Amino acid sequence: MMLALQAEGASITTAEGLREHRIGSVLQDAFKACHGLQCGYCTPGMLAAAVGLLQANPNPTEDDVRQALRGNLCRCTGYEHILDAVQLAAANLPEEASA
Repeated sequence: MMLALQAEGASITTAEGLREHRIGSVLQDAFKACHGLQCGYCTPGMLAAAVGLLQANPNPTEDDVRQALRGNLCRCTGYEHILDAVQLAAANLPEEASA
């Protein structure tokens, strides 16, 4: 986490912009399929953290996913659907997406 001012001059990708990223696109589809979306408050952070995880580790364990998402607060889903979505995305990633 950081203050917005600390991002000055940096490139920022929004949740919508992730659709153009192979991992982001697969993640968004998985979140939809697994009902990992509720109010949307946590979704951008969950997606961003999951993209980072899957770039570094395209075959994460459940514990890896929990550790990667631990900084994001979700008050709607109880996290299980979100964990399922990240693992589904990992299973559906094209081989070249993690490279």
